[in-house]
Amino acid sequence: MRTDEGIALRSSDTATSEHTSTNVVANPMPRPFVTAVVTASVGLEFSSIGDGTCYVSGAGSCRDSLIILPEYSPLGERVVGIGSYAFRGCDFLKCVELNENLKFIGAYAFYGTDIVNAVIPAELEQIGDFAFCNCPELENITVDPQNSLYSDVDGVLYNKDMTELIKYPPAKGSHYMDSYTIPDTVKKIAFHAFEGATMLGEIHIPSSVIMIESQAFYRTQAYWNSVRSG
Repeated sequence: MRTDEGIALRSSDTATSEHTSTNVVANPMPRPFVTAVVTASVGLEFSSIGDGTCYVSGAGSCRDSLIILPEYSPLGERVVGIGSYAFRGCDFLKCVELNENLKFIGAYAFYGTDIVNAVIPAELEQIGDFAFCNCPELENITVDPQNSLYSDVDGVLYNKDMTELIKYPPAKGSHYMDSYTIPDTVKKIAFHAFEGATMLGEIHIPSSVIMIESQAFYRTQAYWNSVRSG
């Protein structure tokens, strides 16, 4: 923005009959405040629940790499969920911004996408099976601290009291053959929890773990290398 040059103003000296020229620098014009306008993605498909709410049932014609879920559908229903298989196989999808009203994410919702980060809002109550499976670029899952059912530690998804490890992001870690130590509060490692975590070379499992669901280490390097218990 152009800032105005100093403007010469003529003034009279009341003590003498002489006139002097004084340079007065005008205050620069304030820079306009610019607000970024965030627009929800268009072209998404919705299914009505029947009580004035609905859920996203598919990508429809939307091909945004960043999908921003609206608070309301085009029909005016409040968007409270993402249906099962909604974005399955949408390889154009890199990131999704969930609205604060979201209550559930269905099974396989993001299966086979290239999302990098997932943010779980405060009101979310349910994450379906395989919702974040086969997401090879997923680096972090972050949970709003106000959520009463889920939590995260350094981008790893747990239940609120950290007795269950739900999902270790496959692309987490900066070095090949990293190691990961599961907190000693964990009693259960969920189905497909470490699926596809090819950066991991070693996983340390505490003695507190009493249940490891099937295929917890599916397609994980550590499965063939070193899973240490106790």
